[in-house]
Formats: sequence, structure tokens, C-alpha cells
Amino acid sequence: MGGGPTVLELTNAFGGEIYQAANDNRERKNGPWLPTQAAAKKAGSKHYFTGEPCQNGHITTRYASNAACTKCASDTRNEQNKLRAALDPEWKAERNAKQRERYAADPSKSRAHNKRWIAANDNHRREYTREYMRMRRAEDPTLNERAKERMREKRADPAYVEAEREKERQRYAENPEKHREKSRRYAKENPEVAATHARNRRAKIREAEGFHTTEDVNEILVRQRHRCAFCGTSIRKAYDVDHIVPISKGGSNWPSNLQCLCPTCNRQKNNLDPFVFARRKGKLL
Repeated sequence: MGGGPTVLELTNAFGGEIYQAANDNRERKNGPWLPTQAAAKKAGSKHYFTGEPCQNGHITTRYASNAACTKCASDTRNEQNKLRAALDPEWKAERNAKQRERYAADPSKSRAHNKRWIAANDNHRREYTREYMRMRRAEDPTLNERAKERMREKRADPAYVEAEREKERQRYAENPEKHREKSRRYAKENPEVAATHARNRRAKIREAEGFHTTEDVNEILVRQRHRCAFCGTSIRKAYDVDHIVPISKGGSNWPSNLQCLCPTCNRQKNNLDPFVFARRKGKLL
């Protein structure tokens, strides 16, 4: 750059502050973000960061060449590319072929780029995926069932199951806290599924026969008309799944040994034999 001021020198001239967009985790080739367009041009940097939102509300870097918001420019390019892909199938096919070539030439670079993007846009990615799958299911109602059938076929192969478990163990070992946070978030968003998984796990640890699903519990609720199996009170707002014959007394974990009780009745029953509990509740002489 012909002996001009360095990025560090210009940064120090602005009070030593280093600017970086909150969602930017790239390896910056041009040093820390500078606060003005003029400073970025002097340093030869392609971007600068003011910390102020653009006219569309994006708080991100701007191009030193024209002061345009990088997010606005990216959105415009994406819309133009979508329109051109819809109007020109040959251009779309050629573009996809080039992307495949770049990936084949250096897969690790593409994977690293994807990981950086996901880390910076995780919430957006998950919401986009949900919306995309909702659209696909609306177009093809059999999509879920076909996917489940393919997965059932794969899980019938012990080698596949063990390979997947080993991959999961490796991912967990690399970042245990990330997996714990994911499990906590899933349990919060899907409490019934998490409760079913916990019951099956406890039953397996105690070597009880059988398992059940969330669908099985929902069927039991319908059969009981959403009322406690003992006292008859409504359990639409809260219920506990109880093993009729307690596992500690040889009961199974199959749906046939399950009933839904109100929290009060479930605490009173605890691990009592069903006939003993029925007598206490005045159901039997």
C-alpha cells in the first residue's frame, strides 16, 4: 500500500477502538474494522463498521468503495440470482455445477464456511428449515411417512445403528455443553416427548420389559377422556403417566400397563399394588 498508514496506526488514531460486527466470526484479512469509510480506504481495507444501522436496520459492515451495507447488497444479489435461476435454467445448472466443482476441489473449506455461517445464524437456520419442511409436507402429505419408513429400514441394520451411536459419542466428546444445551432446549419445546424418553430410559435401566411412545400416551388420554383413571378429575392441564403394576413389583413398560392419573393420585399411589391402592381409594371392598 505504498508506505501508507497501517490499520493498527489508524485504529490507534481513533482512540484504539477495534470494531467488529456482532455476527462476524471470519478471519479478517484487513485487520480490525475501522469506524469510517475514509479510514478504511487509507488502510486498504474493503470494509468498515460504524456501529449504526443502515436505512433497512442492518447493523453490520459496509463496503469502503461505495458505503453500501453488506447485508443489503447480499440480499439484493440473492433476489437477483433467484429471479435469474427461475428465468434461465441453463444458467442455474451451470452455477450449480461450478459450486459442486468448488466443493469437490476443497470440501473442508466449504464445511468450514458452513460451520461459520451456522454459528452466526443458528436461529435463522432453524426457522428457515421448519418453514421449508412445512411447505414440503403441505405439497406432499406422504413425505413424513416415507422418511420414517426409510429410517426404520436403516435402523434394522445393527451396523448402521452402532455407527450412528459412535458418531454421536464423538460429537458429544468434542463439545458436551453444546449437546446439553440442545437437549435442554428440545425438552423445553417438547415436554411430552422428553417425559416419554425419560420413562423409557428409567424402565430400561431397571430392566423392565417393553417401551411406549408419545402416541401411545395420547391414545390412553383419549380412551380415558382426559380424566384421571382413579378420581375422574380432568387432567387436560396436567397429568402423570403411571405404571399400573409398578416396575418395582414386576410390571412392564408396555402401553397396556400404563394409565394417566392426576398428579395428586399419582403421588398417593406411588409404587403401591393397584388393588391395594384401589382399596385405599374406596374402589374395592
